Amino acid sequence: MAPTARFFLCAYCRAQALICRWCDRGQRYCTRTCAHRARKIRQREAARRYQASRMGRFRHAARARRYRLLRKNVTHQGSIGCSRHALLALDASVRMRCAPQRPVWGRCCVCRGPCSGLVRRAFLKNRRSEPS
Repeated sequence: MAPTARFFLCAYCRAQALICRWCDRGQRYCTRTCAHRARKIRQREAARRYQASRMGRFRHAARARRYRLLRKNVTHQGSIGCSRHALLALDASVRMRCAPQRPVWGRCCVCRGPCSGLVRRAFLKNRRSEPS
């Protein structure tokens, strides 16, 4: 018989996912791609909050000062004439490759093994043996 599974919504893409009891470690994301993308977003937010703080502003100013001393170039240069071939055309196949793969319903999103129809919405409780 196939193991029971936990049903959850991916915290990044909100896709429905199943995870078998053997692979369940409290995952919140359906695939590693979603986990990596969510981590990038959290890192970007943390960096933004840091840059908005007093210490972050001071350190950013010091880093910019060091950069200008090394480069000895403070001015911005304009772009050299625009070419009509400068922009890339959007292609539907590119968007399809970048889209996260959706988990297959009825299979574990980690090991891809079959899961039974018995689905939980919560974690399994730790079963500790009672002292006699």
